[in-house]
Amino acid sequence: PRSRVHTLQSVPSLAASTTMSQGQASEPHTSVRFTTKLEPRWVVSDTPLDLPTRLSRYGLSEVVNHLLGASPARPFDFLLDGE
Repeated sequence: PRSRVHTLQSVPSLAASTTMSQGQASEPHTSVRFTTKLEPRWVVSDTPLDLPTRLSRYGLSEVVNHLLGASPARPFDFLLDGE
């Protein structure tokens, strides 16, 4: 099967972004954008998203599958800034 690759691009920001949950300490977030050279059915909006920096490949795949409305969910590979 053909590999599904999304490129994760860091989006520079002027201020650090954190989110507070009730009763939990804040955790670092970063603004990211998903892009791909795959066929259109795998393309998601390139609008920047504020995501926790702790997300692994699995967590990022969950985000992309949610954006795609994919069922069943599929794993994706990711490149950071094209590398």
